[in-house]
Amino acid sequence: MTVKNKAFWVGICASPIILILIYVLNSGSTEEKHVQVIESTPTATFDFVPTLPQTPVSDKSFTHISQEDNTKKDIQLTQFSGKPTIVHFWATWCGSCVDEMPELDEFSQKYGDDINVVVIASDQTGGQAAKEFYENKNLKGLKLYIDEHGDLIRSFKIQGLPTTIFVSPTSQELGRVVGPIEWSKDSGKVIHSTLKQS
Repeated sequence: MTVKNKAFWVGICASPIILILIYVLNSGSTEEKHVQVIESTPTATFDFVPTLPQTPVSDKSFTHISQEDNTKKDIQLTQFSGKPTIVHFWATWCGSCVDEMPELDEFSQKYGDDINVVVIASDQTGGQAAKEFYENKNLKGLKLYIDEHGDLIRSFKIQGLPTTIFVSPTSQELGRVVGPIEWSKDSGKVIHSTLKQS
């Protein structure tokens, strides 16, 4: 068999393997395909981008899951009107998201009386993955919310996780940060961005 023939048969035999590899690499949940992960880097900074003009928050529903009895209740962001709100989108499959959650939990416990901290997981497991994460990390300051079908995340045109949206007491979007936040180090900047236009 000539070298040319060997190359031909090697190509024929390898083709199915290559196709399988491409399929595996492109598989995953639908939500993961449409939302990229914003990884943290040593140079990551708090980069607040104002929303101009300010716009009303989405009226799409998402789900609150009780951590006591696992009951579920549909809820909307407008129900948090009355004081400034931080809306944080994350997922258990997002590495930079899970890294910042313990600090965000501490932030919520410290400032939760003055600012609503609404942390919403992109979770297609019905909340099971997020609930297990909360339990494993012993998160006590954050209520459990999920956007199971991605309706809310799409309505905000979010393309990367984590994304944090700052909302006024009148349910207007003030601005957002795309990417991880160092919640302990940047707490002053976070509060300033939350309150300055409220």
